[in-house]
Amino acid sequence: MSQDDWTKLKTDGLKLGKALFVCFLVFHAFVNVVSNYPTRTALKNELKKPFAFYVRSLHLHKPYNMFYTYDPWYKFDLVVHAKDGLGQIHDLPPILPGLALIEGKGKLRVRVTLQRLLGRRNKRLLMSYAQNLCRAIEDKMGHEIKEVTIEFKTERLRKLALIRKDGVVGEPKNIVKGPFRCKDQ
Repeated sequence: MSQDDWTKLKTDGLKLGKALFVCFLVFHAFVNVVSNYPTRTALKNELKKPFAFYVRSLHLHKPYNMFYTYDPWYKFDLVVHAKDGLGQIHDLPPILPGLALIEGKGKLRVRVTLQRLLGRRNKRLLMSYAQNLCRAIEDKMGHEIKEVTIEFKTERLRKLALIRKDGVVGEPKNIVKGPFRCKDQ
């Protein structure tokens, strides 16, 4: 084969590769849209069935509804209880760095973090947060902290029928994580 033949073959191969790649991207985007298409339509699951093999193998299905607006948290607060070497318990604000109070726009960030921390698979995230709290508390107080406990003081929004019945908007659901022992530094 001559040099021109190789050049033409390479050029044709690149064009074919680009075309296949673009086709794959279009297919992937289409499957993403189809797999998250609502089931409460006339098509129900019929649109999803042909692509189930692809969606399952790549875990593309998202178990949430994009238009879901119900927020289950009516109120929430986060408090850190730190136990020092003398056995005294100190209640401190939770926001790192600097142990700041939850204020304003920070509430949304804390709620998102709260949901992550409460997840079953996020034990390492919670442990890391607890150790960072230990260091920050020791820096602020100037003496050793033995353990920290993280308390989520929450109220879950009740069903509308129950709220109408008795006027109580939320019911307390406090969640305590810990105690977490502070590592020796």
